[in-house]
Amino acid sequence: MISTFLSVVVEINQYHTREQVVSFLDSFSKDLAGDLEDYEIILVDNRTLVDLDDLDLAPEFRRNCYVLKLARAVTPDHARFAGLEQSNGDFVLCTEVELGEQINLIREMVQEGIEGADMVYLRDRKSLLSGPSLRRRLFFAAIRLAGERQYNPRDRREFLLSRRALNWVVRDQTESVFLRETITSLGFETKVMEVNLPAPQRSPSATAAFSEAWNTLARSPRFLSGVAQFVILSFFIIFVLTSADALLVRLLERNIFGQPDTVVPGWTLLVLIISLGFMLCSGLLYIILRLNLIILSNIKQQPRYIIEHFGRI
Repeated sequence: MISTFLSVVVEINQYHTREQVVSFLDSFSKDLAGDLEDYEIILVDNRTLVDLDDLDLAPEFRRNCYVLKLARAVTPDHARFAGLEQSNGDFVLCTEVELGEQINLIREMVQEGIEGADMVYLRDRKSLLSGPSLRRRLFFAAIRLAGERQYNPRDRREFLLSRRALNWVVRDQTESVFLRETITSLGFETKVMEVNLPAPQRSPSATAAFSEAWNTLARSPRFLSGVAQFVILSFFIIFVLTSADALLVRLLERNIFGQPDTVVPGWTLLVLIISLGFMLCSGLLYIILRLNLIILSNIKQQPRYIIEHFGRI
């Protein structure tokens, strides 16, 4: 008997089917539920067409299963966060329905948590052979340039949190995409488990994958600031060189860009006015950038989902 209260949060999205959900619940009830002192399963319905209202479950198992329906579709991180906030266990497991075929992994993750780990997550060993796709390589390269987090492209979405780590996550509303590195940097005990698991059977469109990648990068203020500052600095340097060239042509009749000198009345003054105007605009853009970063930080502290219904299946 595993003497702990385990909360299991499962996000149900557009790529899942009713059969997958039933298979996960069936595996959990047969292979793990009887070994737990107490447990709850929270299915987060991220505005899917999967019917979760009339599942054929044993009465003693059904009373531990809940459905949390969101009023609108949100990102996977926000959907998981909704489930995390509603969980009550000593440990909470965020998982995919596909992990139902590997119930022993859940048992091992819980055991690692009982032995003292505040966070246990899975890392895919198989990707060492194939390597991430070019799109993922570019995404993680951009993340590294952001300078705030170092991500491992082999890390999977499944993770287990202790109650004290979960309390910190709920208080600071940290998305799971930043969770592993943040938990480690704060001094919580973490444990990684190398596994061989097939990739989830989902094929998001290029537009959806591109949008999710940019949403992840957009939640990194340093990345936003770095890109904007590079653009502004580039414009500023160009306008400084343009102004310097205009003055050299006017005063010394020398063009630093190597083009034939053509003297046009009023040309120098016009270039200086345009350059100064654009430099002023660059400064104003920087101020707008700083204000937007403050606004984004405040938005992150606001609710990012609306619960339509929460109750037993």
